[in-house]
Parts: sequence; structure tokens; C-alpha cells
Amino acid sequence: MRHAAWKRPLLLAVTIAPLVGLCPALANAQPGGARPAAAEPDDASVKKATAAFKKGDELFGKKKYALALEAFKESYAAVPSPNSHLYIARCLRELGDARAAYLEFTKVMDEAEARKDKYGATGDSAKIERDKVSAKLAVVTISVTGAGPNSTVHIGTELVPRDQWEKPIPLPAGTVDATLENNGQQVAKQTLNLSAGDKKTISLEPSLGSGVNPPGGGPGTGGPGLGAGGSDPGGGDTGGGGTPKSKMPPLRIAGIALGGVGVFGFGMFAIAGAMSKSTYSDLESRCPVAMRPCSGLSDDISKGKSQQTAANVGLVMGIVGVAGGATLIALSFRKSKADPKPAEVMISPGYASVKGRF
Repeated sequence: MRHAAWKRPLLLAVTIAPLVGLCPALANAQPGGARPAAAEPDDASVKKATAAFKKGDELFGKKKYALALEAFKESYAAVPSPNSHLYIARCLRELGDARAAYLEFTKVMDEAEARKDKYGATGDSAKIERDKVSAKLAVVTISVTGAGPNSTVHIGTELVPRDQWEKPIPLPAGTVDATLENNGQQVAKQTLNLSAGDKKTISLEPSLGSGVNPPGGGPGTGGPGLGAGGSDPGGGDTGGGGTPKSKMPPLRIAGIALGGVGVFGFGMFAIAGAMSKSTYSDLESRCPVAMRPCSGLSDDISKGKSQQTAANVGLVMGIVGVAGGATLIALSFRKSKADPKPAEVMISPGYASVKGRF
């Protein structure tokens, strides 16, 4: 974006004026790290910052964004003004690094909020421009539970600092894995398929049996959020902590699926039966018993028989499916964790059975 010639001196004056009256609270996080509190800048620093900002502004107007970026960084290093920081973010955006620009716009917003009496407008501009940049990115917020003091979160190969957990993280579009590790061991993973403009919140928590706590660990063995007793690898009581999530047993999943087949069969029976009854009634009206045999009705008779067959098949499917599904679901609740041999399900056309120990 190129500034009109008459606007540039005015913008420069507005940007540099606050630098002269900076107080000791001026220092804020600069790009790439925190900046310690500093005393009011001396005249030499202000002069250097002003000259670098003016140079950067001229280069930015000529669309020489890489050179402008270096000039604005020099200005910010001399006097850390949110205004020069705002242009650092703008240069990154124009250079095509949307993610880096998003992060710098966020830092500008934090700096401006700390001194909103002078930089409120700068913070507002940073927010508006960050929102526009976010349309080119996916923004993911990671919620972490069951984390210990040595837990780490990675997105791809990049480490996510703890202070960024629960906060929006900009990511480029594509597929990437979000992982949680405890003591170097991966205990949770989610694969993210991201598109530009996506806004997602995901949760990472250790799965059962992941080894987050020792088996039968006593009070205090669990990490933050796991409860005093830690997690039981066998899926039992957490002993004063939160209730662990357990996966649905395969037997119950099979029962639900078989029950669904049964419901479909009853539906098929009802529909085909109604159609068969309608066909039969039509034939009765056209060919009463007293007038039989009748000619020219072979197609309708064949259709009626097909409908009746479909109804019968649906009835068998319904009975077998619902009965078998209910049996499997009941067995899934009765199955003991100490059972060394799980129940086996055998299904074939017209036949279904369950074999195993009780």
C-alpha cells in the first residue's frame, strides 16, 4: 500500500512524536523475545529510531518490503515503539509470511494495550489487520489435560510453548499432527486437516494405558489434572481423580450395528408388506375368487409375490438383527475384564450365534 506524498510526513510525525515522551514503562516484548525495562531513551536513540523509521517508510512506499523490514527492526531496536512494530508485521505480511505477520500483529496488540492512552489506535489497526491475515491461515486452540511437569506439545515438529496452550495458534493450511508427550513418550495424538480460514479447538489428553502414571500409583503420582490417585491402566477407578474416559467395547459396537440391521429389516418388512397387501387387494377387486382363473394378471401376480418375499426377508432380518444386537449389547456389559477369552460373533445368511465364556 503506497502512501500519498502529503500523508507520509504527517504519518511520520504521528509515529515519532510519542517516542520523545516515553517513560520507563516503554519497554515491551520485541520481536523474538522479551525486552527488559529501560529508562527513558536518550536523544541519540530517539534520533536513530526516527531516521530508521523514515527510511523504512520510504522503502515500504516503494514496495521494497525486505529492506523496509530491516529498517523498521532497526528503529524498534533503538526505541521499541508499537508503531514501528506494526510496520514490522505489515512487512512480513507483504512478503507473504502470513503466520509470522499474525504473530507480530498479536504482539503489537499486547504492547498497545499496555499503553493504550497513546497507542490505542495502533492496537486497533493491528487487530483489524491480524483478522484479515487470519483468513489465509487456520487458527487452532489446543486444550491440554492430564499434563505433568515434563509434558510437551508439538504441532508437527514444532514445540508449542506452555504459555501458548489454550491460546489461538496460527497454522498454514494442510495436514499436521498435534501430539502430547509425557517424559518423551507420546501419549496423545490428533491429525488435523486444515483449510484457510478454519478456526478449531482440539483437546489432547493421555489415553488409557499410555503410561502417564505407574500402575496402581498412589496419591500424588498423577500429573496436574489427573487427580490424586493418577490413572489406572486397567481402566478402573481413578482413586480421587477425574473419571477416565473408556472406549466402547467392540462387542457393544457390533451389537449396535446388528441392531441397526434389525431396525432396517423391520422397516423393509413394513414397507414391502404394505405394498404386497395393496397389490393383493387390487387383484381381489379385479379378479374375485368366483371368477378365477383370470387372464392378463400374471405380471401383477409376480409383482405381488416379489413384494411378499421382500417382506418375509425383512421380517427375518428384523428379528435376527434386533435379537442378536440386544444379546451382544447385554454381553458387552456382563463381560469381565479378567476374562481371558472374549466372546466371538459368527454371522452368516440366516444364522447368527455368539460363542465364548461367561
